[in-house]
Amino acid sequence: MAAIANAEAVNITGAPPAGAIETSPVGVGSTEVARRMLTHADVHAILETEVAEREQAAEGYASRGSQDQADRLRAEATAIRDALAS
Repeated sequence: MAAIANAEAVNITGAPPAGAIETSPVGVGSTEVARRMLTHADVHAILETEVAEREQAAEGYASRGSQDQADRLRAEATAIRDALAS
């Protein structure tokens, strides 16, 4: 899920250093950093948030008469919840 991938992203601390192009890192991967390692609890919390957001959005769609959209979001929430249970 994109939410998990986004949570693994490393926060940028400050602006990247400015300087002459010849002092820039060169080569494939020279500016890459390792992704954050998420715990099982982190992933569980992210997925619980995804379920809650989908359920809330489904309620909004249903209240405006967009039952198809609401049903789709509820199905996604159910699938995520089922994955959490396994």
